[in-house]
Amino acid sequence: MNCVKDVFFKNSFRIANKVLTNDISILSSYALMIVKPETIVFQKLGILLKLIKMNDFIIIYCKKENINGAQIISLWEWSWDNATIERILLNQKLFELSYSLVLILKYVWNKNCIASEYLTFLKGSSNIEIREKGSFRDILKSSNFLINFIHTSDDVENFIREIGVLFSSDEIIDIYTLIFNDYEKQNTAQPKSICRLLKTIKNDSLKANNKFIFNGEKDFYDFLENIKNKINIEDHYINHLLSKAQNNKVISNDL
Repeated sequence: MNCVKDVFFKNSFRIANKVLTNDISILSSYALMIVKPETIVFQKLGILLKLIKMNDFIIIYCKKENINGAQIISLWEWSWDNATIERILLNQKLFELSYSLVLILKYVWNKNCIASEYLTFLKGSSNIEIREKGSFRDILKSSNFLINFIHTSDDVENFIREIGVLFSSDEIIDIYTLIFNDYEKQNTAQPKSICRLLKTIKNDSLKANNKFIFNGEKDFYDFLENIKNKINIEDHYINHLLSKAQNNKVISNDL
């Protein structure tokens, strides 16, 4: 996606350029990850945090965020051109199940590596047929393109743009200031405050009385049925697709 004319990119880039004293290359060491609500609901957060650490990333920023419909449309706007209204609606419903976590990560191993591109490689495809074995989504057992647990910014341009989508101008200033200070100090250890926060979030998610715990195929299709029931419209097409998913144990590509 060409971000240059995008309003979210332009606002975020201006702030980044100012805070980072015209050295945008600093951002090549950092990446953005959205931990989607299904990761919390299916209690996969602990596994994800271990994967992040094992692959030499540290988390320098973490915020619970209820991502709204407008942000969802903006984050993935290039993906919606060929998507059905039903698929868009299902995605929005998934984000209503719980909060998301917005993480800023730093890659601390190879300074010549572009962190956002490397993290996207580690994430793995949402398409199970071409997904790399050992990728984050493979280990998290993402069974289809709807339930894929995490999102990452593909490159530095999208990192800048998505910060613009997710945060107010005041928050954007704070995030780039945090990145600049972290870069100047050459930190390689995860801040203790972040460790404490993540531990609390993980423990709370394990204690939560979530209705849907992803332990098998039946649980997933019960979960799909719940989403269908939350869509307060009479839509025969989406009911047909979800019924087909229930019967065939696979999400239809028509979505």
